[in-house]
Amino acid sequence: MAKMQVGEERVLANGAVLVKGADGKVRITKGASASTMAGVRARRGSKQISAKAAMRAFSRFYKNRSYKSGDKGLARAMARDMCHAKSPAMTTTGSKYRRSPRKYDYPGVDDGATCKGKMFVSRSPSAAAKAALAAYRANNPSSGKAALAAYRASRKRGGSRKQRGSGCAWNATSLRCNKVKSPGNDEQCRTSKTGRCAKARDAPKRQASPKQLAALAKGRQTASNKRGFAALPQGFGGRRQ
Repeated sequence: MAKMQVGEERVLANGAVLVKGADGKVRITKGASASTMAGVRARRGSKQISAKAAMRAFSRFYKNRSYKSGDKGLARAMARDMCHAKSPAMTTTGSKYRRSPRKYDYPGVDDGATCKGKMFVSRSPSAAAKAALAAYRANNPSSGKAALAAYRASRKRGGSRKQRGSGCAWNATSLRCNKVKSPGNDEQCRTSKTGRCAKARDAPKRQASPKQLAALAKGRQTASNKRGFAALPQGFGGRRQ
């Protein structure tokens, strides 16, 4: 391929377009053509594998998994797969079977041909079942994606001030917010992202009691004695004795 000049445009065999900029770098300004990409997608997973290779992949997939009941659980899982016939769309002889034998079926391996027990066949839901499911979703809007969206919304940090004090009451004695059955409108409280009562940022802070201050001073004196410093009033440094 001849050396490209600055500003030169070149089209590759797959339809991609290259342009050399003023800085000397070659950039792709247009990707491969639609027909080329369609051919690439059609070839994906089209490599065929033998039944022997499929059986090895099947055994390797399950033997690398762990089950609480040990070998019995492994045997039951393999038997379920071998006695379960998936839909034709999930039956393949291509190399993609190696990635997930549990997801796909290979003819003669785990499509029911070697099943020694009861067969289980995947089938589409009936019209009555689909209608019942649609009616349930209509009567339960909080199910499925709606429930997930509501959960994510409830997990958002912060929250608007309109929700502050919802279900929380301010205790003037302890200077804390307590959970109550009836919705509260206290501006001193808010509902945290976990649904618990919490103080608002502008709520009054608790002050240390004399007993707590005495215990704090005693602790500081003990720490100073252990480090070898003379005890001084709060806010001043210490001096070695």
